[in-house]
Amino acid sequence: MSAPVCIITCQTLPVVDWQPAGGPIQAGPAVWRLAVPASDELLAEAQGLFTAGERDRADRFRQAADRRRFLLGRLLARSLAGAYTGQPAVTVELVTGPQGKPDLNPALGWHLNLSHAGNWVVLALDRQPLGIDVEWCRPDLPLDLMVNSSLHPAEQAVVARSSDPSGQFYTYWTRKEAFVKATGQGLPDTFHEISVLDGVNLAPAALLTLGQNWLVRSFTVEPGYPAALATSTDTATPAFLTISPTDLMHSVSRAMP
Repeated sequence: MSAPVCIITCQTLPVVDWQPAGGPIQAGPAVWRLAVPASDELLAEAQGLFTAGERDRADRFRQAADRRRFLLGRLLARSLAGAYTGQPAVTVELVTGPQGKPDLNPALGWHLNLSHAGNWVVLALDRQPLGIDVEWCRPDLPLDLMVNSSLHPAEQAVVARSSDPSGQFYTYWTRKEAFVKATGQGLPDTFHEISVLDGVNLAPAALLTLGQNWLVRSFTVEPGYPAALATSTDTATPAFLTISPTDLMHSVSRAMP
């Protein structure tokens, strides 16, 4: 019997058509984006939806922006998970998944993954495990250091001849982050072993026992915010949806006891 393999197929989506929230919940994967509001009004309204552990963790962030993004991610997760699973948001339990990432109780039949950076929080939902990552393109990125420590040699060669080396780096970085979040395998210090070039890639030997094939799609949340979504290859094309802070506020108000 041949040994199982793990194939990572990578592609870049054309311009994503972000649709406003409000339509019916679809069965396939969905990517949601939320612009981070400038104030904590929404978070103050939602205090009853956070666990004591989440509040304690938020209080440990030194920067207010980091605290805000963390809590907004938890709030978005509970609100959307409630809509998808048909339960009140206040009762949605977020469990700790691989690498300490939040997920839903497997008994619900849904999986979620979160990422946030700069002005955006993004969340992906599907019936199967998945991973998502968004990054803010830092103008002070130590590109040479990051390329040498994080990219596969073949990827380094592509970056070296790219007309936009920083953008190409972020394409690869977000793909790797999304992949390891979806699989729970690998850590950033092993990123240089994982190839996520456009097209078909064979995962490193340590991941071959996964025996599952993955599709990693690159897209843009908005200019300056590259992102990637990792799903199994048999999932449908994802929907891309925008929820406004106002709509989320309404959802929170309905969820509060």
